[in-house]
Amino acid sequence: MISMEKVWQLCLDSGLDFAAYRPPDKEITTVIQYRKEPLTPAREITKGPGFLISPYRTGSCKAILISPDMVITGDKTDKELLLRLSHCGKKEKIRPCGKTATSSFEQYIGQAQKAIAAIKGGDFEKIVLSRVQMVKGSKRDLSAAIFLRMCRKYPRSFVYIFQAKGHLWLGATPETLVSIKDGSFKTMSLAATRKDIPANWEINNWSTKERQEQRYVTDYIADLLDKYQITSAQKSRTYPRRAGNLLHLCNEFTCDAGEIYNKLSQFINELHPSPAVCGIPKKKVQEFLAELEGHDREYYAGFLGPVNIAANQIDLYVNLRCMRVCDDQVRLYIGGGLTADSIPEDEWAETAAKAETLLSVLSECQ
Repeated sequence: MISMEKVWQLCLDSGLDFAAYRPPDKEITTVIQYRKEPLTPAREITKGPGFLISPYRTGSCKAILISPDMVITGDKTDKELLLRLSHCGKKEKIRPCGKTATSSFEQYIGQAQKAIAAIKGGDFEKIVLSRVQMVKGSKRDLSAAIFLRMCRKYPRSFVYIFQAKGHLWLGATPETLVSIKDGSFKTMSLAATRKDIPANWEINNWSTKERQEQRYVTDYIADLLDKYQITSAQKSRTYPRRAGNLLHLCNEFTCDAGEIYNKLSQFINELHPSPAVCGIPKKKVQEFLAELEGHDREYYAGFLGPVNIAANQIDLYVNLRCMRVCDDQVRLYIGGGLTADSIPEDEWAETAAKAETLLSVLSECQ
């Protein structure tokens, strides 16, 4: 038997399209597409099977589905697999990241001030502003090791690595977009951020601004479930949920999967991007951010995960705490929600804390 790390590294070196993922507190699953057929366009979310990757918004990146020509569960496999895969590589180059530079403190503060002014002026209720942080040097040869390190460090996150269409991404996201398993449907409202210290486990210690930031998302999901006439929907209490060294406010929504399965694609198209990663009103905020941010979010704040790899099971997660690996740099994506009560310097500090989720792993895998 051999370590799956060797298999992932072979896929990376050979240019094979693959995804490896570790759901919270579960085993690692690896999906490899080694046949010559092109990657499947992901038009119908509930079809599959495969590993679905969808961008924040359709533009330079398209939704794709990595077909499961081979599915391996666990962290070891037969050594003959390496020989078999060694004849299948495509040697596809990583696409360049482009010229987007690291967002400076001054740039971010200026953007945040503009966004907050627009909110106070009545144009918007909430805006989720993101920024990019560059780390020099390619981490392609270390990507498999980085993935394993993230799995160990963040046991309650959805941790993944995927290579497809010239893109190589890794992440450890805390946010479920939708999940269907054993006849039950689940989604969640996750927003607002604090450090994981004992005082922050008491919800009354969270500020009005933080609770309102998360309530926007909760109300949006509740209204959408009402629109789709989901009569079995139930909402949990609001509680602090751990994500690495941070806490977020969370509500979980559940319902009978049979009520929503046949209209799941339409539901997701309306749900995403939610106020947790975009803002309110959604379309106006999207256009505003496209001009303000100055970078393409690509697959950041999109969603990804396995679709029917296990029978009748869908697990899609919002692509947060993620990074794109390029030939000469790593691009980290981080963001946070702004409301009328936001203080730009505090919001910068929040994004820095989120970036540490990734930076700490990179520093440990030199």
